[in-house]
Amino acid sequence: MTSSDPIPIPLPSMDTDLTLNTEYLPEYDTDLSLASPSYSAHPGLTEISLHPEPFSPEISSSTHHWSCETKHMRIDLGPHIWGLTSPSYGLGGTVVGSVKFLEQRQHVEQVTVSFEGRLTTFRPYRGTNSDSASPIVSRTFPLYTSCMGCVFDWEAEHPFTIPIPTEINTPGGGTAPTPPSFNCYFYGSAVEVTYTIKIDMVHKGNLNNLRRHETYDFLPAPSKLTNFVHRKAIPVYYLPKTQPADPPLSTIPRPSRLSEETDIYLHWLDRVHTAPATPSWTNTKCKSDLDRFMKAVYVSIPTPQRFSAGDEIPFAVSLLFTKEPYFAKLLTRCIRVVLLKRISFGPKKKIFNSNSEENDNSNHSEWVLTSGQLKYQNEFAEGVRLLRGYVKAGGTGKESSWLVDSVGVQYVIRVTVVPPKNLADHIPIFHHEEIVELTTDHWGPSPQPVINGMPTPAIGLASDPQSNWIGNTVYAVV
Repeated sequence: MTSSDPIPIPLPSMDTDLTLNTEYLPEYDTDLSLASPSYSAHPGLTEISLHPEPFSPEISSSTHHWSCETKHMRIDLGPHIWGLTSPSYGLGGTVVGSVKFLEQRQHVEQVTVSFEGRLTTFRPYRGTNSDSASPIVSRTFPLYTSCMGCVFDWEAEHPFTIPIPTEINTPGGGTAPTPPSFNCYFYGSAVEVTYTIKIDMVHKGNLNNLRRHETYDFLPAPSKLTNFVHRKAIPVYYLPKTQPADPPLSTIPRPSRLSEETDIYLHWLDRVHTAPATPSWTNTKCKSDLDRFMKAVYVSIPTPQRFSAGDEIPFAVSLLFTKEPYFAKLLTRCIRVVLLKRISFGPKKKIFNSNSEENDNSNHSEWVLTSGQLKYQNEFAEGVRLLRGYVKAGGTGKESSWLVDSVGVQYVIRVTVVPPKNLADHIPIFHHEEIVELTTDHWGPSPQPVINGMPTPAIGLASDPQSNWIGNTVYAVV
């Protein structure tokens, strides 16, 4: 036998006495017949018939419609779909409705339908200019004028459509996305964004015929009669969906991974924004130099800084104390990361009737929306530590950033590193803030969802109107 010949492997011998005992096998009834159930196109009393066509509200039923009636007209704003307390419209939506007149054409000069938006702010104890109201949207649809004469069918139901603009001209002279309906009360301060559909019927008649419980505006008239406007105002919601333009980064990669010369890691490095935290002494009498602490603590978050509400925003805190490595170990227990919801009321002003030269730095109110959690810790060298974690971006679909000039809603990631009190004269406090933008929906290539031809509103923005009420004073909601 040569070295190349295969080595024979002995096989186990078969047991020739092995036989199959059929005595204990289960018995099967081959005569058993399972009859197929009978089918019928007509369901029984206990059965449910499923239809392939999508469900749609009964358009002819007024109980499913937003409708109201006055002495002069009946107004229909379409089907009640979203389950909210007022008619609601999404991004790029259109106000669709109809008006039927209930009185004679006599003395009616004009009928118009308008969609109007208004931004209102109030700050107590800030002087007479602290309360402001500015129109941000105004679109008008002419429904009838007296010059139409007999061509206009007065007895018919008259439809109207008003597209809602996705962008507005701000009171400050710029442009901005049309803000969502919003109402916030914070210990006496308030911000409101309200939208209203107004139907105006201009009459020429005698003032004695007016009804007291109805709303009228008076116009100058050249004749003995008075021009007055019968107005019906209907509050509505504008709740636009928003989403990130790019898929957000789900985690902050470790520096050891970033050191690899690969395109993907270099691309991730480009998508991480890192900035040093600012040191300051809690004890104003402390005169120690802060220069050596200027590059000791760094904060990293993904860029672009736009995230979906309800998602976890990753962050990283780097501690670099190569000359005092015990500082790095000590401060790992002193890090706090929170997500703030900040309501801006406008530009800073001087406090009313105050001789102090100090400006009013409280031009905004804020509160902690969520707190972050540190989940990972790595020590790369003596005195060099990296801590990574996440902070939740509020409730899913319930948060949205918007800004009109200097008024609006912002979200801020705040990182503070506060050493123990007994070391306050040796280690400063570190502080850093990053403004992030929150959107109602997740990133995705799919278009805005549409139901019955109408863009779906961001219902989460209206699901909890009390979430922005902080304080004991009652504030009226329109």
